[in-house]
Amino acid sequence: MINPEKKTIDNILSSSKLNYTVPEYQRSFDWGKEELQEFLDDLNDASENSERDLFLGNFIFDVSNENVIEIVDGQQRLTTISLTFIALREIAREKNELEIVNECQNYIGVYSAIRKTNNLKFNLSKNIRDIYKIIASKNWDGKFPEKLEDGTSLKKQINKIRPLFNAIKDRFKNHSTEKLRKLLETLLDTYVVTIEVDSDESKFAIFERTNARGLDLNIGDLVKNHIFSYQDKSINEKWDEIVTNAQGNLAKMLKYAWISKNGHVMQSKLYREIKHYVGKPENNINSYVDELLNFSKFYSMFNDACESSTKEWLVDNKIYFHEIQYNVQEITRVIQALKLFRVTQIIPLLYSIFTHYKRSNQKNKDKLISLFQTFEKYHFTNNIICGRVANEVEKFYANSAKAISLDKENELAENIIVTDREKDDKFINHLKSKKAKRDEFTSQFIDIIYYSKRNVPIINYLFDRINNKRNSKKITGGNYITIYDPSISYQKRNYNIEHLLSQKFLNEKDENFNSDVIHQIGNLLVIPYHTNSGLPEKMEEKIEKINSDKKYIGNLRYIDDFLKKYDDCFLTWGKQSIEKRSLDLAKEAYDSIWFF
Repeated sequence: MINPEKKTIDNILSSSKLNYTVPEYQRSFDWGKEELQEFLDDLNDASENSERDLFLGNFIFDVSNENVIEIVDGQQRLTTISLTFIALREIAREKNELEIVNECQNYIGVYSAIRKTNNLKFNLSKNIRDIYKIIASKNWDGKFPEKLEDGTSLKKQINKIRPLFNAIKDRFKNHSTEKLRKLLETLLDTYVVTIEVDSDESKFAIFERTNARGLDLNIGDLVKNHIFSYQDKSINEKWDEIVTNAQGNLAKMLKYAWISKNGHVMQSKLYREIKHYVGKPENNINSYVDELLNFSKFYSMFNDACESSTKEWLVDNKIYFHEIQYNVQEITRVIQALKLFRVTQIIPLLYSIFTHYKRSNQKNKDKLISLFQTFEKYHFTNNIICGRVANEVEKFYANSAKAISLDKENELAENIIVTDREKDDKFINHLKSKKAKRDEFTSQFIDIIYYSKRNVPIINYLFDRINNKRNSKKITGGNYITIYDPSISYQKRNYNIEHLLSQKFLNEKDENFNSDVIHQIGNLLVIPYHTNSGLPEKMEEKIEKINSDKKYIGNLRYIDDFLKKYDDCFLTWGKQSIEKRSLDLAKEAYDSIWFF
């Protein structure tokens, strides 16, 4: 049985008897701030436009069990919708709008005071399931507990969910009660096409077909078909290169190309805007395709995030950074960092800045590089450590990109980028005004930067920047020691992460030697790969061996400083010492390395 049907979110969640579950074969919940932001933008836009309905695509449900429905496709969207109901419930609670609180709760779970039950609508992915059950409860106190009653740590689940919950709440917390009602009404009226199946064969066949043609490809097809309707054969080869350069993200690339010249646009309005633009008498289809091709080359370079691609793009565009290899390396490091942070909203602005730089006299390379490094510092501080979402600066970036692009005389671009210190500060000061405060950064730093396989790239990045900052001056050129380089394969890496207090001492019941302590950043070193395998397990023996020969340190400057600073702590290295060093690193990070 395959039964497609148009349904609203209200239709899907209104039954008190149905439970939706994410099957074990599904991947984890992995939507981040960018996907969330797109959803919130669309939701808010629809709530303010009575003529617009919000459509969220296809949901596939396995209904072979009439009371427990498996989510075959749609868990990312449904999870986000449920988080939105929880955040809006808490906003209503703070406004003392108890009727709205209760109605929101009806779409989250069914609570019975008599039976003392709280049957949630969703049994979600394992990577967020425990913390979701807590915050979905009608009587949640608004706090994120670090552990379950049995002592199981919730830190990883909290790090995934709390930034998204906070982003939703921060986005709508200043809404009036009336606007909040309208937002909820829009969410309930949001519609999808549900496809119900009742066999494994049809379930997986439908899943494969719908995921083979997702939103990105549909938007790309619309744009392609419109462009090709002009029947200009010279476009075919260019379009193929554009698609290749998009690297599987054609919809995003099309959107960012548009933003780089025209400012902010909703994804849902992108095709209409492109069609209208190309249809104007003063515009030429070939010119649009050429502009798109040029942008796609930059987009591809950004996603490659390697020195050779950066240099090739700079040479091809006659931007004379490539004359000094250090400049190419610095730009590449910033791009690698932004890609690691999953910050892509900045791509149109970077492209516009480079376009301005190309048409200007190409002076003040150092100031331009410094500006790019400020972007890196801002996003590390706000997005990676403090869990902020990109919408804080997304529209500012988009509007700045448009302004620079339209500024043919370069006056505004010069204000933003290079020449006059007072004018230059206007751009930097906007980022400073959004930058997280020191106390928030230091407390979050200790919780966010801990050892896990997922965090290995961030830890290597962190120590890369620590190692190459000395006496308040950044190490440059041939003196720069690269620890973080995503273009190098895992097998060829030169450095490894070492636990000072060995993981063999893990004891979850002992707060002095549990995973939360041992995996903290204060207990970690990045050391030469060959050193890691030759170090003893005991702390005092390990430090003695590192001190005995410089070969164990290699070319890592920061280790000398570490050995001197904590010399008195090594014999008693434990919870107190680890937490002290974690806090020291957090303060150094905010006050020096990522300061702007």
